[in-house]
Parts: sequence; structure tokens; C-alpha cells
Amino acid sequence: MLRPLLAAFALCALALAGCSQSPSTTTHTGSGAAVAVLPTLEGFGGLARADRPTFTAPILLDNVRAGGEPVMAITPKGTLLVSSHPGFTHYHPSADPTHLPTEIAQDFAGQTYMWRSTDDGATWTHIGAPNAPMGLGPRSTGLGVSDPDFTVMADGSICHTDLESLVLASTECSRDDGVTWLPGNPIASGAPIDRQWLASYKNEFYFTGNYLAGDDGSGTGADFRASTDFGLTWTSRGSTPCNGDVVARPSDGHLFQSCGTGITVSDDGGRTWSDVRAADSAADSGLSLNEPALDSAGNVWISYADGERTLHLAGSPDEGKTWPWMLDLTPHFRFFSGNLVALTNSTTVSNAVATNGTYVWPWVSAGSDGRVAVSWIGSFGDKPSTQYSGPWYVFTAFVLGANTGTPTVVLSQLTPKPMHVGPICQSGTTCQVSSVQSDPSGDRRLGDFFETTIGTDGYLRGTWANTDERPADVISHPQFVRQTGGVRLIADDMLGKFTPTQG
Repeated sequence: MLRPLLAAFALCALALAGCSQSPSTTTHTGSGAAVAVLPTLEGFGGLARADRPTFTAPILLDNVRAGGEPVMAITPKGTLLVSSHPGFTHYHPSADPTHLPTEIAQDFAGQTYMWRSTDDGATWTHIGAPNAPMGLGPRSTGLGVSDPDFTVMADGSICHTDLESLVLASTECSRDDGVTWLPGNPIASGAPIDRQWLASYKNEFYFTGNYLAGDDGSGTGADFRASTDFGLTWTSRGSTPCNGDVVARPSDGHLFQSCGTGITVSDDGGRTWSDVRAADSAADSGLSLNEPALDSAGNVWISYADGERTLHLAGSPDEGKTWPWMLDLTPHFRFFSGNLVALTNSTTVSNAVATNGTYVWPWVSAGSDGRVAVSWIGSFGDKPSTQYSGPWYVFTAFVLGANTGTPTVVLSQLTPKPMHVGPICQSGTTCQVSSVQSDPSGDRRLGDFFETTIGTDGYLRGTWANTDERPADVISHPQFVRQTGGVRLIADDMLGKFTPTQG
């Protein structure tokens, strides 16, 4: 355990006023050797400066195709897959009046976009029909125009869903690491639906979502479906009280679905569901489309922003019946923003000012017991996303020992340059009404969420939409970052023994 921080620095932390040039903190090993430790708030564990997480420079997967609401999967072979919204309801007029918006439909072939990387995100290939020019053409009969999602099954199969303009949703699966795709089911949802989600346990493939009529049309009131033949046929299971993303625990198949600041749980394959088990029933989670995270001990973690003003992590050892681990990350961001030079070794940051920040669409990923990462789109300002022009960045907070009394919290800025400038519309497809009139408040090119995930090496990967690198385009483009070093979210003694859950 690292020794407490120097008293002088602790006083600075307590004040939360921000010290732009905080001194390095040191502790000593059993041999007496000095170790530089990152400054932190009083009462929290320190991290050796040498273990500070490092990341690649952000790259665009594709500078032509749209990248709103990107989802990510890592296959058992380490291949990365990303899929994104083609952008038909994420359109915002160009600031350049001479720009022709050809990119809105360029290379679209009846499905959401999908990319594959076999070198951990260094290069990406768009996946369409086999042997089609430029990778165009549908991958399967599972068609659609928006709202993709992935799940990775126990046998290594990767399954994907696509929305067909609120009428139906399709599914498709690949059994060869995402190279080719089996014939899909274009009517997997069974009824009109909006944002749909996937999960899997052993040989069962699950489907749920926001059914527009309240059920899947079967007459049973069911809105949770299951398939044992890779989505070709579906059986209605049960009705859930929520419509958020869902994940299955590999050890026992228990299902956890997000409900804003809480979860609902099924222990019988989705046939019955608990009431909502809220970590904070008073918080305003706003537009929250995240997925619960499961660590190696089976603990459940959620993250949420209360009215975008404060950022929170909550953990439960008993499937949401109690939430003994509650952490407000807002003071840590204020400390981070006031001490950027000391905390990041940056030589370009100047005039750092402590700020409470703004928190949009937090996403949580979990590794070993009590090791989680909360990532969000945020700003150094503190105005609502619908009113603030940014600039906006992606941040992550690694929390180690989150289920202890003295966790370690380390923040990183994943996008050194802005990934978006301008307000962020939070009104769904109705954003387009004001957007087509060139109202900045209608800009929905980022979509409604983004994702991170953890590889078996314990390193974090993340993907989100970027509008800043090609600001004249009427759509966003998918961006990717991966961790390259520093502390792992999977402890050394668990490497090779634990595979983080993905849907």
C-alpha cells in the first residue's frame, strides 16, 4: 500500500482550488527506493507515476463513412470489430456553404457500417459483402439503417443487430472471426422497435429493446427474446421493466439490464425480471444508454451523470439489492483539471483551472475484482451539453480497488484535441427538425452514446464519433483509441484467466 501524500499537497487537494504546478509525491519501497507517485485527493490510494495509463493517438477508422453511436467487440482471437450508425438521422448542415453533402449516403449498402482490425486498431477494413468492390454490399440478409450492437458468444461467434427504420430489427452472426456472416434474420425483433440490444450466454443469443407498442406483438407482453440457432428463429421470453443495454454473467447466466441509475435482474434467462434496483433514485441520469459492467468477482457496476453536473460510479456485490460502493468522481475531475501538468506530464497545457466539468453519456467497463474504467464525453466548462459549444473531449477514470475504502482514481484525457465543437443535441431523432434549419442546438452527429471495452490483456479500448477532424462534413466519423501501457484493468495474476464480458 502506498504511503499517504505529503501534507502540503493534501491541503491543496482539500481546497479543490487547483494547483497548476503540484510537486511530485514520493513513497518508498521496502528496500527504501523512492517511487514517484501521482498526486491525488486526500484519502485515496496513490498510483506510481510509472503506472500512469498511456494511450495511442486517436485515429479515424474511416474518413468517408459515418460514425455515430459506434459499438465495439473483441473476438477471442483479439480481432476488433466496430459498427456505427450510417448517419441518416445524425445529419447536420455543413458550415461550408459550398460543401456538397455526398458523404451522407456514400458507400451505403443497406446495413450499418462495420470495420474489422486484426492489428489491435492500427488499421481497419470496412466489412461488406464478400468480394464486393470496396467492401460494399450487405454482409447478410440482416439489413438495416441504424442502431447496431454486438455480442460475443461463448463459442467465439460474433452476433450483430441492425435497425430497419423503427419497423423491425435484424440480426446476423459470424462464426469465422467476423470475416463472413451467416444468413441473417431481417425480422428478428418480431415487431416495431427502436433502440435494440444484444447479449448471450453459452449457446443462447438474446435480443431486447424499446418496443414501440410495449411488447413484441406476440400477445404475451414479452419484450425479451432468445435464440439457440444464431438468430434464425426466436422465442419470446419475458417482459422487462427497462429498455437499456443488457449483459449476461458468464458464471451463471444471470442477466443485468440498465435502468438509468439502476438495474433490473433476471436469473432465469429473461423469463422473469426483478423490479428496478436503483443505486440513486434521486439522480437525473438523462439520456443514458449504457451497459452494466461485470468484474471478475461477479460484482455489478454502473456509472451515471446526475444532470450532467456530477459523475458517479456505483457497485453491487448482490445483484443490485444493495450498493455499498458509491463514488462521486466529480472532485477527481476538478482536481485533474486544476493540475493537468502534474498529472499528465503535459508540456503544452497552461493556465490549468479547476472546474467541475460536464459529463455526457458515461460508459463503464470492468476488469478484475474492483477494477473499472468510467469514460465520458466531457468539457472543461460546466454548462449543459445542449447549450455549450465546447470544445468536447473524451476522458476516462481508472478506479482500482473500487470496492474498498481507499480506491485509487486516475484520470486520463483520451482525445488531446477536441472530438466535437458545438452543442450536443439530446432529443433523439427530433433533433433533425432544428438541425436541418442549421440551428447549432440540433447537432446530433455524435448519436446518443459511445463504448469502451477491455481486452484480455487488461488494456482499455474506446470508440466514439468525431466531428472535429472533418468539420465541413454533415456527418461524424468513427474514432478509436487503445491503451498502450500503464496499470492494467486486469490484475497481473488474472491475465489469461479472465475475459471481460461484452454483451
